[in-house]
Parts: sequence; C-alpha cells; structure tokens
Amino acid sequence: MHWRLDSDIDESLPEGVRSEVADVLQQYSNVSSKSDSDLNVDGAIMHNIDTEDAVPIRQTMRRYSPAHLQAIGN
Repeated sequence: MHWRLDSDIDESLPEGVRSEVADVLQQYSNVSSKSDSDLNVDGAIMHNIDTEDAVPIRQTMRRYSPAHLQAIGN
C-alpha cells in the first residue's frame, strides 16, 4: 500500500532529509500505524498497579542541554 507522507513530515526539515524520511517510512510501512483506528485502542481495558502503601517516588527534573530546554519550552 502506498500512502502519502509529505503532509506528515515536518516541513522545517530540508527537502533531502524529508525525502529520506519518507523513503524509510515507506520501507517500513508494514510495521507502522497509518491511523488511530489500526491501533486497536478502545479504552475498554483498564489496569491498576497495586503499590500497597508505598509512597510515589518523586525525582527532580533531569538536566537537559540548552538546545533541549529551548525545544521543550523552558
């Protein structure tokens, strides 16, 4: 099945990179989801992890490089 990828690839990427990404996505299209409906997610299955009386672990935010901080908006 050939599907159109141009609209799904970030337009800020250089055209050569966009083309390479499209080629890789097309090559592995048989193992990737093409829409939300083929993920078989219906919300009917609920799960619960019993931690008994354990307190949730709270950790400080990990350190990021300035480039990553800019990308995540901090």
